[in-house]
Amino acid sequence: MSVPGPVLGPCTSWITADDVSACCSAEVASSDQEAQLQDAAVEASMLLYEVSGRQFSGLCGPIVARPCRSNCGCWGPVGSNFRWWSAPGYGWGWWGWGPDDSEGCGDRCGCGVQSYVRLAGYPVREVTEVKIDGDVVDPSAYELVLWRKLQRIDGALWPACQNLGLPDDQPGTFSVTYVHGVDPPLLGMNAAAELACEIYSACTGGACKLPSRVVEVVRQGVTFRRSSPMTSYLMAGATGLESVDLFVSTYGGFRRRAAVYSPDLQPFARREV
Repeated sequence: MSVPGPVLGPCTSWITADDVSACCSAEVASSDQEAQLQDAAVEASMLLYEVSGRQFSGLCGPIVARPCRSNCGCWGPVGSNFRWWSAPGYGWGWWGWGPDDSEGCGDRCGCGVQSYVRLAGYPVREVTEVKIDGDVVDPSAYELVLWRKLQRIDGALWPACQNLGLPDDQPGTFSVTYVHGVDPPLLGMNAAAELACEIYSACTGGACKLPSRVVEVVRQGVTFRRSSPMTSYLMAGATGLESVDLFVSTYGGFRRRAAVYSPDLQPFARREV
Protein backbone atom coordinates (compact mmCIF):
# COMPACT_ATOMS: atom_id res chain seq x y z
CA MET A 1 0.00 0.00 0.00
CA SER A 2 1.42 3.38 -0.99
CA VAL A 3 1.40 6.17 1.59
CA PRO A 4 1.41 9.80 0.38
CA GLY A 5 4.48 11.73 1.43
CA PRO A 6 4.51 15.02 3.30
CA VAL A 7 3.67 18.17 1.35
CA LEU A 8 6.62 20.52 0.90
CA GLY A 9 5.97 24.23 0.53
CA PRO A 10 2.58 25.87 1.02
CA CYS A 11 -0.56 23.74 1.01
CA THR A 12 -1.85 25.64 -2.00
CA SER A 13 -0.04 27.78 -4.54
CA TRP A 14 -0.27 31.52 -3.84
CA ILE A 15 -1.11 32.22 -7.49
CA THR A 16 -2.34 30.45 -10.63
CA ALA A 17 -1.16 30.18 -14.21
CA ASP A 18 -3.67 32.91 -15.12
CA ASP A 19 -2.08 35.28 -12.58
CA VAL A 20 1.35 34.67 -14.09
CA SER A 21 0.20 35.12 -17.69
CA ALA A 22 -1.55 38.37 -16.73
CA CYS A 23 1.57 39.69 -15.01
CA CYS A 24 3.81 38.66 -17.91
CA SER A 25 1.32 39.75 -20.58
CA ALA A 26 1.81 36.29 -22.04
CA GLU A 27 -0.93 34.76 -24.18
CA VAL A 28 -1.52 31.07 -23.46
CA ALA A 29 -1.33 29.33 -26.82
CA SER A 30 -1.12 25.68 -25.75
CA SER A 31 -1.63 23.32 -22.83
CA ASP A 32 2.15 22.92 -22.54
CA GLN A 33 2.57 26.66 -22.11
CA GLU A 34 -0.16 26.69 -19.46
CA ALA A 35 1.61 23.87 -17.63
CA GLN A 36 4.88 25.85 -17.70
CA LEU A 37 3.10 28.90 -16.28
CA GLN A 38 1.53 26.80 -13.51
CA ASP A 39 4.92 25.25 -12.66
CA ALA A 40 6.42 28.73 -12.42
CA ALA A 41 3.55 29.78 -10.12
CA VAL A 42 4.21 26.84 -7.81
CA GLU A 43 7.99 27.39 -7.75
CA ALA A 44 7.62 31.10 -6.97
CA SER A 45 5.12 30.30 -4.20
CA MET A 46 7.48 27.75 -2.67
CA LEU A 47 10.44 30.16 -2.71
CA LEU A 48 8.55 33.04 -1.12
CA TYR A 49 6.89 30.70 1.39
CA GLU A 50 10.33 29.61 2.63
CA VAL A 51 11.97 33.05 2.78
CA SER A 52 8.96 34.48 4.66
CA GLY A 53 9.33 31.96 7.45
CA ARG A 54 6.55 29.63 6.26
CA GLN A 55 3.93 32.04 7.55
CA PHE A 56 1.46 31.84 4.66
CA SER A 57 0.43 28.26 3.95
CA GLY A 58 -2.68 28.97 1.95
CA LEU A 59 -5.71 26.74 2.52
CA CYS A 60 -4.81 23.31 3.97
CA GLY A 61 -7.21 20.41 3.99
CA PRO A 62 -9.74 19.06 4.32
CA ILE A 63 -8.18 17.29 7.33
CA VAL A 64 -9.89 14.55 9.32
CA ALA A 65 -9.04 14.53 13.05
CA ARG A 66 -9.93 11.76 15.50
CA PRO A 67 -10.10 13.37 18.98
CA CYS A 68 -9.46 11.19 22.03
CA ARG A 69 -8.28 12.04 25.54
CA SER A 70 -4.93 10.51 26.41
CA ASN A 71 -5.79 10.08 30.11
CA CYS A 72 -9.04 8.09 29.89
CA GLY A 73 -10.00 4.47 29.48
CA CYS A 74 -12.35 3.16 26.83
CA TRP A 75 -14.80 1.04 28.77
CA GLY A 76 -18.46 1.87 28.49
CA PRO A 77 -20.22 4.04 25.91
CA VAL A 78 -18.25 6.45 23.72
CA GLY A 79 -19.48 9.42 25.77
CA SER A 80 -18.07 8.06 29.02
CA ASN A 81 -14.81 9.17 30.63
CA PHE A 82 -12.86 6.66 32.69
CA ARG A 83 -9.49 7.43 34.31
CA TRP A 84 -6.71 5.23 35.60
CA TRP A 85 -6.24 5.43 39.36
CA SER A 86 -4.40 3.74 42.22
CA ALA A 87 -4.67 3.60 45.99
CA PRO A 88 -2.54 1.92 48.72
CA GLY A 89 -3.54 -1.74 49.02
CA TYR A 90 -5.85 -1.63 45.99
CA GLY A 91 -3.40 -1.56 43.07
CA TRP A 92 -4.58 -0.14 39.75
CA GLY A 93 -8.11 0.14 38.47
CA TRP A 94 -10.58 2.12 36.39
CA TRP A 95 -12.65 4.97 37.73
CA GLY A 96 -15.40 6.81 35.89
CA TRP A 97 -16.90 10.26 36.37
CA GLY A 98 -20.59 10.91 35.93
CA PRO A 99 -22.19 13.41 33.55
CA ASP A 100 -21.98 16.24 36.13
CA ASP A 101 -18.18 16.18 36.28
CA SER A 102 -15.39 16.72 33.71
CA GLU A 103 -16.67 14.12 31.28
CA GLY A 104 -15.62 14.35 27.66
CA CYS A 105 -13.01 16.47 25.92
CA GLY A 106 -12.30 19.95 27.31
CA ASP A 107 -11.91 21.21 30.87
CA ARG A 108 -13.77 22.79 33.78
CA CYS A 109 -14.00 26.60 33.87
CA GLY A 110 -16.01 28.56 36.44
CA CYS A 111 -19.16 26.69 37.44
CA GLY A 112 -19.45 24.44 34.43
CA VAL A 113 -17.63 22.25 31.95
CA GLN A 114 -16.31 23.56 28.66
CA SER A 115 -16.47 20.65 26.27
CA TYR A 116 -14.11 21.38 23.39
CA VAL A 117 -11.54 19.83 21.07
CA ARG A 118 -8.24 21.56 20.19
CA LEU A 119 -7.60 21.31 16.45
CA ALA A 120 -4.07 21.42 15.04
CA GLY A 121 -3.21 24.01 12.40
CA TYR A 122 -3.79 27.67 13.20
CA PRO A 123 -6.03 29.33 12.24
CA VAL A 124 -8.82 26.84 11.64
CA ARG A 125 -10.86 28.41 8.85
CA GLU A 126 -13.89 26.15 8.72
CA VAL A 127 -15.25 22.97 10.28
CA THR A 128 -17.01 21.16 7.47
CA GLU A 129 -18.29 18.06 9.27
CA VAL A 130 -18.44 16.41 12.70
CA LYS A 131 -19.45 12.77 13.11
CA ILE A 132 -20.19 10.75 16.24
CA ASP A 133 -20.94 7.03 15.93
CA GLY A 134 -20.95 7.54 12.15
CA ASP A 135 -23.76 10.11 12.30
CA VAL A 136 -23.26 13.75 11.24
CA VAL A 137 -23.73 16.21 14.11
CA ASP A 138 -25.95 19.24 13.44
CA PRO A 139 -23.71 22.34 13.00
CA SER A 140 -25.93 24.24 15.46
CA ALA A 141 -24.55 22.01 18.23
CA TYR A 142 -21.03 23.47 18.09
CA GLU A 143 -19.03 26.58 17.26
CA LEU A 144 -15.42 27.43 16.46
CA VAL A 145 -13.73 29.50 19.20
CA LEU A 146 -10.52 31.53 18.67
CA TRP A 147 -9.88 29.76 15.35
CA ARG A 148 -8.68 26.63 17.20
CA LYS A 149 -11.21 25.18 19.64
CA LEU A 150 -14.31 23.32 18.53
CA GLN A 151 -16.72 23.89 21.41
CA ARG A 152 -20.00 22.12 22.12
CA ILE A 153 -22.80 24.63 22.76
CA ASP A 154 -25.95 22.49 22.90
CA GLY A 155 -25.44 21.30 26.48
CA ALA A 156 -24.01 17.91 25.49
CA LEU A 157 -20.35 16.87 25.74
CA TRP A 158 -17.88 15.65 23.15
CA PRO A 159 -16.94 11.97 23.52
CA ALA A 160 -13.81 11.42 25.58
CA CYS A 161 -12.82 8.12 23.96
CA GLN A 162 -13.32 6.25 20.73
CA ASN A 163 -12.17 3.18 18.86
CA LEU A 164 -9.41 4.52 16.62
CA GLY A 165 -9.16 1.16 14.87
CA LEU A 166 -12.51 1.68 13.15
CA PRO A 167 -13.37 4.04 10.27
CA ASP A 168 -15.35 7.09 11.33
CA ASP A 169 -18.61 5.80 9.84
CA GLN A 170 -18.87 3.10 12.54
CA PRO A 171 -20.38 3.13 16.06
CA GLY A 172 -17.92 4.07 18.80
CA THR A 173 -16.07 6.67 16.67
CA PHE A 174 -15.69 10.46 16.62
CA SER A 175 -14.21 12.62 13.84
CA VAL A 176 -13.86 16.28 12.89
CA THR A 177 -13.24 17.39 9.30
CA TYR A 178 -11.87 20.91 8.84
CA VAL A 179 -9.58 23.21 6.86
CA HIS A 180 -6.95 25.63 8.16
CA GLY A 181 -4.23 27.97 6.95
CA VAL A 182 -3.24 31.60 6.31
CA ASP A 183 -3.59 33.22 2.89
CA PRO A 184 -0.65 35.33 1.67
CA PRO A 185 -1.14 39.11 1.68
CA LEU A 186 -1.78 40.93 -1.59
CA LEU A 187 1.86 42.05 -1.64
CA GLY A 188 2.94 38.40 -1.45
CA MET A 189 0.65 37.40 -4.30
CA ASN A 190 1.96 40.23 -6.48
CA ALA A 191 5.53 39.26 -5.58
CA ALA A 192 4.88 35.63 -6.47
CA ALA A 193 3.43 36.62 -9.85
CA GLU A 194 6.41 38.86 -10.62
CA LEU A 195 8.90 36.19 -9.56
CA ALA A 196 7.02 33.50 -11.51
CA CYS A 197 7.27 35.64 -14.65
CA GLU A 198 11.06 35.63 -14.35
CA ILE A 199 11.13 31.88 -13.72
CA TYR A 200 8.91 31.30 -16.75
CA SER A 201 11.05 33.62 -18.87
CA ALA A 202 14.23 31.78 -17.84
CA CYS A 203 12.65 28.43 -18.75
CA THR A 204 11.53 29.63 -22.19
CA GLY A 205 14.75 31.42 -23.15
CA GLY A 206 13.42 34.95 -22.68
CA ALA A 207 15.09 37.96 -21.12
CA CYS A 208 15.48 37.63 -17.35
CA LYS A 209 15.77 40.45 -14.79
CA LEU A 210 17.10 38.23 -12.03
CA PRO A 211 20.81 38.50 -11.08
CA SER A 212 23.20 36.20 -12.92
CA ARG A 213 24.22 34.68 -9.55
CA VAL A 214 27.83 34.36 -10.72
CA VAL A 215 30.42 35.19 -8.05
CA GLU A 216 34.06 35.68 -8.99
CA VAL A 217 36.91 35.24 -6.49
CA VAL A 218 40.58 35.90 -7.27
CA ARG A 219 43.25 34.38 -4.99
CA GLN A 220 46.98 34.32 -5.70
CA GLY A 221 46.36 34.92 -9.36
CA VAL A 222 43.80 32.12 -9.62
CA THR A 223 40.20 33.05 -10.56
CA PHE A 224 37.27 31.04 -9.25
CA ARG A 225 33.73 31.40 -10.55
CA ARG A 226 30.73 29.88 -8.82
CA SER A 227 26.98 30.29 -8.87
CA SER A 228 25.37 31.77 -5.75
CA PRO A 229 22.00 30.28 -4.65
CA MET A 230 18.96 32.34 -5.62
CA THR A 231 17.75 32.16 -2.02
CA SER A 232 20.67 34.38 -0.95
CA TYR A 233 19.37 37.15 -3.23
CA LEU A 234 15.81 36.58 -2.05
CA MET A 235 16.75 36.71 1.64
CA ALA A 236 18.77 39.88 1.07
CA GLY A 237 15.96 41.54 -0.91
CA ALA A 238 18.34 42.10 -3.79
CA THR A 239 16.55 40.57 -6.75
CA GLY A 240 15.82 43.90 -8.44
CA LEU A 241 12.13 42.94 -8.63
CA GLU A 242 10.22 45.65 -6.78
CA SER A 243 7.30 43.59 -5.42
CA VAL A 244 9.55 40.69 -4.45
CA ASP A 245 12.06 42.86 -2.60
CA LEU A 246 9.28 44.79 -0.83
CA PHE A 247 7.63 41.56 0.30
CA VAL A 248 10.87 40.01 1.56
CA SER A 249 11.91 43.18 3.41
CA THR A 250 8.47 43.25 5.09
CA TYR A 251 7.86 39.56 5.88
CA GLY A 252 11.25 37.88 5.36
CA GLY A 253 14.18 37.14 7.64
CA PHE A 254 12.66 34.11 9.41
CA ARG A 255 13.62 30.48 8.97
CA ARG A 256 10.19 29.30 10.13
CA ARG A 257 7.01 30.66 11.68
CA ALA A 258 6.98 31.24 15.43
CA ALA A 259 5.83 28.41 17.70
CA VAL A 260 5.09 27.95 21.38
CA TYR A 261 5.43 24.71 23.35
CA SER A 262 4.51 23.94 26.94
CA PRO A 263 3.99 20.58 28.67
CA ASP A 264 0.88 22.12 30.23
CA LEU A 265 -0.86 22.59 26.90
CA GLN A 266 -3.57 20.10 26.05
CA PRO A 267 -2.75 17.87 23.08
CA PHE A 268 -4.29 18.48 19.69
CA ALA A 269 -6.78 16.09 18.16
CA ARG A 270 -5.05 13.25 16.36
CA ARG A 271 -5.05 13.59 12.57
CA GLU A 272 -5.86 10.74 10.24
CA VAL A 273 -2.95 9.66 7.98
